[in-house]
Amino acid sequence: MRSLVGIFQKKEQVDHCLDSLGVGHNDIVEVGPFASQLQAVEWMDFIGEKIKNYELALRPAAHRNKKPWYGFTAVR
Repeated sequence: MRSLVGIFQKKEQVDHCLDSLGVGHNDIVEVGPFASQLQAVEWMDFIGEKIKNYELALRPAAHRNKKPWYGFTAVR
């Protein structure tokens, strides 16, 4: 098994990502909200160090809006 880690602003991004990878949606854990993309990336890096065997699944380009960021992990 391999863990997937990513960040997002729109839930649809995660759904599309998991569907394209053939990953079920039952094993997803979402965290946040984070006030900025930087905070979300820092969380993602922290989790990546703890998990070791992970795959970066989703890291969208920065958006200049005020919407919060979220993180997720899933098992592939």
